[in-house]
Amino acid sequence: MSATPGQEMEGSDWLPLDAEDHAAQLAAVFLLARGARRVADVGAGAGRVAIPLAARGVEVVAIDRDEAAAARLAAPGVRPVRADVLEDGFDLAPLGPFDGALCLGHTFMLFHEPARALGLMRRLRAAMAAGGWFAIDHFAAQVWRDVAEGSWQTGLSEDEQWQFIWSGEDNTAVVRHGPEVRPDDWDIGPGDRLLRLWTPGELTLLAAASGWSSPEPEVTGSLLVFRCGAGA
Repeated sequence: MSATPGQEMEGSDWLPLDAEDHAAQLAAVFLLARGARRVADVGAGAGRVAIPLAARGVEVVAIDRDEAAAARLAAPGVRPVRADVLEDGFDLAPLGPFDGALCLGHTFMLFHEPARALGLMRRLRAAMAAGGWFAIDHFAAQVWRDVAEGSWQTGLSEDEQWQFIWSGEDNTAVVRHGPEVRPDDWDIGPGDRLLRLWTPGELTLLAAASGWSSPEPEVTGSLLVFRCGAGA
């Protein structure tokens, strides 16, 4: 079983990718954001991406609902905003216009309700400058490849460090890791975080309904990018 959603570095939720994947993703962000003046980082956490991007001269509006994130995001060029981006009343437009937006570290998988994810995509689109883009992890292909290869067939990795539980409703699931794993407990409880394993088709429909182009991997393959569609 390969480590996919929720993989952690140094046991911290603030660092959801291992060192190699983080470095590759950061390099891809730098390429994508070349020439950008203002970028929104949705689910910024401790500034894994926001802080190094701001150090390159990009103004980053770092949005996270965790109050501890604001203290971690104290850095030149970073504007911390504590908010839940899925709340319908949260208007992104006054914070923009943005040249681009990021939602990385598998955060987009946490947006498991399609209607609320659609609302976020529409608000991001409305806050974009001409030629704007929105990038998420290129997780869909890898996740579904793992499923097709039977990586999650038993629900428990051989070393018992990963536990995968389908919700039984739609393509949503819970992934437990490390001390969260409970081999005798296969019920999804209030402490579990539900993830949506977005399919490429779902992401394409989401884009069409919110005024973005169909998502395409950027040149390195680390990110999946939506762009402001012509005439949208």
